[in-house]
Amino acid sequence: MSTLLIFTLFPLILGRVQAENERGVNVVTLNERVAQTLPLLNEAGAFEDIDYASTDGLDWKPLAHLSRVYDYSLAYTMEGSPRRGEAALLDHIARALRYWCGVRPRSDNWWYQQIGECQRLGNALVQLRKEGLKPLDQALETAVVERMREVGGNPAEWTGANKTDIAMHWFYRACLTEDTGLLSQAVAYAYEPVQFATGLESEAGEGIQDDYSYFQHGHQLYFAGYGGDFIKGVTFFALCTAGTPFALPPEKLAIFSEFVRNHFMAVTRGQYILFAAGGRGLMSRRGAQGTGQMAGFAERMIRIDPEHKRDYEDALARFRGKKAPGWRLRERHTHYAIADYTLHIRRAYTFSVRMASTRTGRIEYGNQENLRTYYASDGCTNIAVKGDEYAFIFPVWNWTRVPGVTCVQVPNESIPLLPNQWEVRGTSTFAEGVTDGPYGVTAYAFDADFSGVAAKKAWFFFDDEVVCLGAGITANAASAGLEVNTTLNQCLLRGKVMVSQGGRERALPQGEHALEGADWVLHDGVGYLFPAGGAPRLSARAQSGNWHDINHQQQDKEVTQDVFSLWFDHGKAPSGASYAYTVYPAAKSAARLRAWAKKPPIEILANTPELQAVYHRKLGLLGIVFYQAGVFESNSFRIEADKPCVSMVRGVGSGE
Repeated sequence: MSTLLIFTLFPLILGRVQAENERGVNVVTLNERVAQTLPLLNEAGAFEDIDYASTDGLDWKPLAHLSRVYDYSLAYTMEGSPRRGEAALLDHIARALRYWCGVRPRSDNWWYQQIGECQRLGNALVQLRKEGLKPLDQALETAVVERMREVGGNPAEWTGANKTDIAMHWFYRACLTEDTGLLSQAVAYAYEPVQFATGLESEAGEGIQDDYSYFQHGHQLYFAGYGGDFIKGVTFFALCTAGTPFALPPEKLAIFSEFVRNHFMAVTRGQYILFAAGGRGLMSRRGAQGTGQMAGFAERMIRIDPEHKRDYEDALARFRGKKAPGWRLRERHTHYAIADYTLHIRRAYTFSVRMASTRTGRIEYGNQENLRTYYASDGCTNIAVKGDEYAFIFPVWNWTRVPGVTCVQVPNESIPLLPNQWEVRGTSTFAEGVTDGPYGVTAYAFDADFSGVAAKKAWFFFDDEVVCLGAGITANAASAGLEVNTTLNQCLLRGKVMVSQGGRERALPQGEHALEGADWVLHDGVGYLFPAGGAPRLSARAQSGNWHDINHQQQDKEVTQDVFSLWFDHGKAPSGASYAYTVYPAAKSAARLRAWAKKPPIEILANTPELQAVYHRKLGLLGIVFYQAGVFESNSFRIEADKPCVSMVRGVGSGE
């Protein structure tokens, strides 16, 4: 590389990093934070409200020291900041950094050093290189860079988002020291995960899978959370290196673009992320469901991938609530066969199913987060129209009534923990799906070894409706004294609840109701129909809970929400129980449900532990799940399967 290129390269990249650091920062709010924390900084360079001896691996308080130093570096360097170029503030920064390098705090959790600490230090040092301002003392900067090198780890030892996150502060060190060799290494590590995991050497196979799902912490679905961290890192590198010899290669941009546009951003509805599209954070961290971070990614991708600018602009409009949740969505059905996850998208609604098999990990509960998610991987469903149906509901949830799940009923405080806080594989050997593009069938067979209940569950996806079947529901001896329920939904209670029983329609008061002979239930525009008649139970009432109970890092304070719950009670010790219902997510009115129930377009042809089948008359589409080798016969044709499988047949009744 020529001397001239090196001379211009590093100032260019540093300027771009500074621009990204400053993007979206409110200078007024920033300086308010600075004014609040500066009085706590003593002459030694320590903040008097921080315990620097702490090694806590869950909530490491010393990290706040570096967050404040980073705030100070922004306040010292940003245009429009009243403290820009303030000599006293630079002295405070220097004193705080010297103290840090002298005390050398450490956490028991590797993340705090290798990612949390080093990224904050790197960002602060880059900001303090702003041209036209007095810089940080060179000897002190060198000491801080050495601290980053010493504790920052090696990206070669990690996969996916963790690799990219660690490569980021290697990138900072390279730019600060003008080391092209280190820069080349950092960029190579950052872009390495932008390929299909089958091409990676890691046995864990973390990262983008061949079906465009995303894994982290083993074979665990992690679109949201680590998938977002991965995108944050790659987009940062791509922006900072654009037009240089270190730019994101075109072949990797193609993979990355497809992943971000059509998969990562697809697990959303309006301003919210589907709650089962990630790991431990979405259901246990207040605010984690919001699409604010995704909006930032979309803005970055407009600059990185201008060919698909319209897709990102449409996503931005949805994420920011400027357009309806279904605005310009591409209607499709995707079954992520590697991840055991199904995503059915219509402009009127989104419906997802998450399963766990011997191929995939259940939703984790690491670092004392997500402590009641034991049953949540067994066919949980997310029915989203506006997108906010489950917004911040999780502390008040009954965690044995996770939408879509069939499981035993125990008090929340008695729900067990997985045997390991990180990856725990499922026990099912049959979690499968098939799609023709717009439609699909998903099936899930699980035994009683894990949850105490065995069941055969299937979902048949059409345009307006999703047919949900369950058969062979049987409790093992250990669960014989416990009630077993299948939950249709548990979401925020919005407006009145309508029910039709034997053609008699009425609005239900708040409370709990047994709905023997129900034709349908309507709540918040979503219809639940019982084609053969049903006996669901319904609750519409306030429920209370505590974020701290599901995540020990959250505030210990009781909250209350009005909650709608609808479920089937299979009784104690069921043996061979079944259920059938149809979800009409965009029903909107009782009139539409009434019309559907009068002349349903679907017919349930079989619902047994061996075979489940649904026929949609208008579409001429038949879905069949064979749980064992067998034969399905109708008036006009016969299908034989020599092994368990999921199948769809088009043109039924057409003679072709």
